[in-house]
Amino acid sequence: MRKVFITTFMFCVLGTTATAACHDFLEDNQSLGPEVIICYGSKCDLTRVAVQCNGGGNNFTDYEVGWRFGYTYEVDSFEDTMQEYILWKGAFIPTEKWEEIRVFELHGETAFEVN
Repeated sequence: MRKVFITTFMFCVLGTTATAACHDFLEDNQSLGPEVIICYGSKCDLTRVAVQCNGGGNNFTDYEVGWRFGYTYEVDSFEDTMQEYILWKGAFIPTEKWEEIRVFELHGETAFEVN
């Protein structure tokens, strides 16, 4: 269930893999990244999207506090593969711990859990 959540979340946040694009909100003085709350266990961080990249290959969303949700998408002659990963300040979070991660999108003063 959680793997489906992460995959769906990544596609919703990043879009499809048909176009290669990155948006660095930290370097873009014109817009702020969307605000989210990311909870891991009992600790929650209010943060913003820092960078979003999508396209063939490595696709990810970085958050200002150090989270990265991503996947690599590889196409070969036999099959397409997608490997998901979650990092906290550069360290991989094991897949068995993904159930402890909850993500909420903020719309005004209301938070909606992404599931």
